[in-house]
Amino acid sequence: MKSRFSKAEICEALGHDCEPPAAYRSGPFLEPPRVVSVSMQQIQAICAGEVNAATGSGFPYAVMGCAQLTGSGCIVHVSNSLKTVSPELYNVVLAHELGHCRGWQH
Repeated sequence: MKSRFSKAEICEALGHDCEPPAAYRSGPFLEPPRVVSVSMQQIQAICAGEVNAATGSGFPYAVMGCAQLTGSGCIVHVSNSLKTVSPELYNVVLAHELGHCRGWQH
């Protein structure tokens, strides 16, 4: 399925750090990643508290994914419905979260 929106359009619509800086887009991970696809409702339950704690306030957007460093791995939760909505959106969110597995913080 071809995405209706480009990566640039998606990042502009999200209105925040969409892509990790170049230093975190590739290279070694701090801990081995494991990608877990869950529902959007589960994403909100799993990730929203972490995002709000990291930003210091209520995040104004629906959370679409998160990365959690556990000491033995990096668990990446991404909503499985993103692939249906837009494959490019799924790829943007996954790349963003994998950047966190490489040490990116924002």
